Amino acid sequence: MRRLIACLAAGFLLSPAVAEAHTHLEGSDPEDGATVEAPEDIMFYFDGPIEDYNGVTVKDAEGNDVETADVSIEPEDQLNVTMEEPLEAGEYEASFDIVSEDGHIMEDSSSFTVEEAAEEEAATSNDNSSSENNAEGAEENADGETESAINEEEAGSGFGITIGVIGLGLVVAIVALFLFRLKRRT
Repeated sequence: MRRLIACLAAGFLLSPAVAEAHTHLEGSDPEDGATVEAPEDIMFYFDGPIEDYNGVTVKDAEGNDVETADVSIEPEDQLNVTMEEPLEAGEYEASFDIVSEDGHIMEDSSSFTVEEAAEEEAATSNDNSSSENNAEGAEENADGETESAINEEEAGSGFGITIGVIGLGLVVAIVALFLFRLKRRT
């Protein structure tokens, strides 16, 4: 019986640490804030496996939904969105609502701009400014990911506390039951 109590206590002490190990967004393609040619696919990369998605949307600058052909999880840490048709020039936001392997639900998005198709001379001059925009977008993305990770940690800590309180309640109930039975025997 002492071993059982010791195992339960160890499980209780370890449960909050396990509960806070959530999957986070590592990046996207196109990157958040980037200016790109019309992508055929939009991809989100995660630092751990994802189980399922509840929703994926792509919206234009006016907030209208853009048709997607397919959404898949392959490999297990990547969400792939295939577009129905090439995107026209303009601003877009791709949003997702996923379920990570640990059951945690995560929502996030990435915004990007599709540049107009132009002649090769104009494309060459745009490549230089696009590289500068990609560098700026990468800096903004790093700040956004840090902010997103902080929000995820804050949300995750509440979950860990809840699990800890439930675990503590179970340990107290088992100890009380054990003491009650021990007292009845004497």
